[in-house]
Amino acid sequence: MVEMHHFVLFIGLLFVPSTLEQLLADLPGKARWCVTSEAELKKCSDMRLTLRYQGLTPSLGCVVGRDKYGCMRQIERDEADLLTLDSGDVYIAGQQHSMISIMAEQYTGTNNKVRIIALVAANNDDIRSLPDLEGKKACFPSVGTSAWNVAVAKLINSTINRIDCNNYVKSAVDFFGDSCAPNALDDKHNLGFNPSKICKICKAPTRVDECTDHDHYAGEEGAFNCLSDGAGEVAFMQHITAISMTTGETQAGRRMEDFELLCEDGRRQPLGNYESCNWGTVPSNAVMTLSAKTPAEVAEYKNLLMQVQARFRPQTQGITSYVGVNQTGNSRDFRVFGSPWKYGKRNLMFSDAAIGLEDVGKRNNLRDYLGAYKTDIIDGLRSCPVAVMRWCVLSADEREKCDNMKRAFEAKLLRPELICVSAQSQVECMRFVRDGVADMVSLDGGEAYEAGIGFGMVPVVYEDYGSGDAAYYSVAVSLKQDKDTNLLKLRGKNSCHTGIGKTAGWIMPIGLLLALEQIRIDSRRDDTCDIAYAVGQFFEKSCVPGALAPEFDPKHRNPPNLCSLCRGTGGAFCKRDDSEPYYGYSGALRCLLEGFGDVAFVRHTTVAENTDGQSPGIWIRGTILDDFELLCLDGTRAHVQQWSTCNLGRVPSHVVMTQGGKSPQEIQTYIDLLMYGQQYFSSKQGDRFKMFVSPEGHHDLMFQDSTVRLQPVGERNTYDKYLGREFITAIENTLCISGSPSITSMSVLLFATALIVRLL
Repeated sequence: MVEMHHFVLFIGLLFVPSTLEQLLADLPGKARWCVTSEAELKKCSDMRLTLRYQGLTPSLGCVVGRDKYGCMRQIERDEADLLTLDSGDVYIAGQQHSMISIMAEQYTGTNNKVRIIALVAANNDDIRSLPDLEGKKACFPSVGTSAWNVAVAKLINSTINRIDCNNYVKSAVDFFGDSCAPNALDDKHNLGFNPSKICKICKAPTRVDECTDHDHYAGEEGAFNCLSDGAGEVAFMQHITAISMTTGETQAGRRMEDFELLCEDGRRQPLGNYESCNWGTVPSNAVMTLSAKTPAEVAEYKNLLMQVQARFRPQTQGITSYVGVNQTGNSRDFRVFGSPWKYGKRNLMFSDAAIGLEDVGKRNNLRDYLGAYKTDIIDGLRSCPVAVMRWCVLSADEREKCDNMKRAFEAKLLRPELICVSAQSQVECMRFVRDGVADMVSLDGGEAYEAGIGFGMVPVVYEDYGSGDAAYYSVAVSLKQDKDTNLLKLRGKNSCHTGIGKTAGWIMPIGLLLALEQIRIDSRRDDTCDIAYAVGQFFEKSCVPGALAPEFDPKHRNPPNLCSLCRGTGGAFCKRDDSEPYYGYSGALRCLLEGFGDVAFVRHTTVAENTDGQSPGIWIRGTILDDFELLCLDGTRAHVQQWSTCNLGRVPSHVVMTQGGKSPQEIQTYIDLLMYGQQYFSSKQGDRFKMFVSPEGHHDLMFQDSTVRLQPVGERNTYDKYLGREFITAIENTLCISGSPSITSMSVLLFATALIVRLL
């Protein structure tokens, strides 16, 4: 079936064949050219018919794309074949859409190189140096093009402050005044943070077209018009554009002497001096196709283009007559490298300044085609003063996810580079961060306290579980069928915990039981703050991952029954990471469901996240939300969804922390990387990498699976500000490990008072 855009093509044809059937039989052609405007469609259609009646093969087809990025996606999906791109867009097409260059445009007297120039009106005396550009209205063909890349890269190296490693648009916006940089608000270059003033002086036929490829000031011609119309004060473009717009049959009254060049050193020169007064040299525009095309297909495309230029290129240097034929075989003008004479727009399909095409041969990949332009300009533009962000991970599975995140970030060109560092425990991660071996680690509230007070670390971003704030609720869960278990009668029961020292699984429930004096400290022992021993005496059996680890049991005196319900094998037994099946929120719930525990201490979202088919784990299949109930502070039970009134306390979300000595720039760079990363990878659907989803059989790797987004901590940028006094009091009641504060009757009283207030 002929697709709808082929009917659009038919309507736009300038020359209609003798029969409709004849047209449809030839659509869409073996070499499908992607066009982005009505004018370009008309030229492509004209060229298609001309080639057809000349008997040239393969046949040419015309496919309509939304814009150049839409065309890149269509070529990647094999819905189109060919597209001509500026060298800056060549990089985007190759890096993000698996495209390669096959033919390069040739220009008169340029050695197939293009100079990027800064053009100003000759009568403008306000711009005489690069610093003079600050606050001025600037015109660009498009963000990502060679003119944009060269201009911003050179200014960042000399004049502009780099604000964001992943968004140099923000740096340009901060430097220039109201400007027109088409596509600055497109998803390719904007993740929701670009100020609208970067498009303030753009001029579009409709609001939808504003700051897109369809804006009147988009493209090389548009950037020139933006300046010549007086909307902008400086325009960055290819030199061939300025020359062709001020000479020949399309100058429309604009003369070369009306404009001057602004050189890199601040001098002003006549437009004709572009060889000595330019901002850099870039490769010529290139015709591109998908890298997956077979050598035979690529050879066909090249052969067609060589035939086209052999018959329809200029016969002398400059714009002369191009001979084609119409459907009746009569001679007429057709200019493959010319556009304004007939279509009213410049640079359609090819640059108007081009005089021919050359086969790029083996220089079809990004590195070889772009050469020094890539290494000096694009790579320099994307460089970051903060070279790496090293993330500390625990288990082998967490390391694998981190490595996948690194590759996903690299595919989106995000900076700085993510490096994964493995450690044996959260405490070792804290040590690594303190000593400069790692930069970031994700911790729960209890761990955040230890990281802050013991290792001088500070919070950076927190996990938002959908409530919009940095908090969640700790709850006690039991099976609905077990009516004998309640919070006031837990002595002698079996318990499932997320991990020793963890917020929902240890600090809140044990703090509560201490405050209610259900758990009592044995004062006859020589260590009057041996809470782990007291917990072991209170519960019959438990799984408290990490309870026997050296950092939590330095004297090897913690009771073995704290791990007797755990199910890890070998070195993973009762380990405080994902290698222990009963570790974490889902692990504690699994411990309960599989019949080993009477109560599980988890987060308020844990049951809903795992039941009713929400989790792929075999252990949870067939269970529903109503199989569980919450245990409330007054001894009653409640539905799992009543966590706002039946809970053990509202506690701080998990938080990503870094070394306290990091500079504000370093910390902001880390935040920016995570913010951009989640813009691409926060979705829990689809096949691509997911930041907040763990592989089947695992849970809560790097981030909690219930995370919706990450949020900067803002002014709560110290551990005590982030955690809050009430929670710190709860921690100090329970973290009786080496070097931790001793429990006091006053701290118990404070925690008990807070609980009573919540009950009231």
